Order: sequence, then C-alpha cells, then structure tokens
Amino acid sequence: MELADIGEEFYNALQAATFLEISKSTFNRIRISKGIPEYSIGKHPKFKVEDLIDFRESQRRVHVVPTAGISASEPLRIKLPRKK
Repeated sequence: MELADIGEEFYNALQAATFLEISKSTFNRIRISKGIPEYSIGKHPKFKVEDLIDFRESQRRVHVVPTAGISASEPLRIKLPRKK
C-alpha cells in the first residue's frame, strides 16, 4: 500500500465499485487480480479516482470487422478520452 498524496480524490471500496458500476465483491476480486493500486488512509484502503478511470479505460474493447492485416479473433483495444 502506498501513502496518499494530499489534495487527490479517493474512494473507499464501495464507492469505487459504484463508480465502476460493479458489485463490491467483484471490485475486490478485480483489485486483487488486476492490481488496482490502493492507498493507506486511515484504517481501510482507499482508491484514487484517477487510477479507477485508468483501469476502466484499459478494459474497454472495440470489436471491428476484419480487414486486411487485422485478425478477427483478437479485439482491438483503443484509448478513449476520459469522462469529464
């Protein structure tokens, strides 16, 4: 766990799960397996909103119709602009 920087926005596990639109148990499974960074603030770990946004964007997939040089068996990952 890392120490938190003052002035950044953090969520607890329930808030982070709600932000990602998943259940808290699913969030806990994902944070352990995918390594979502957590920060030490008080008794329970907190999650930086910026890290949650980065995670959400990294999970978006776009499926395309195959054309020359693109395999249909693998989804194409693209970086989408962040939500404001």
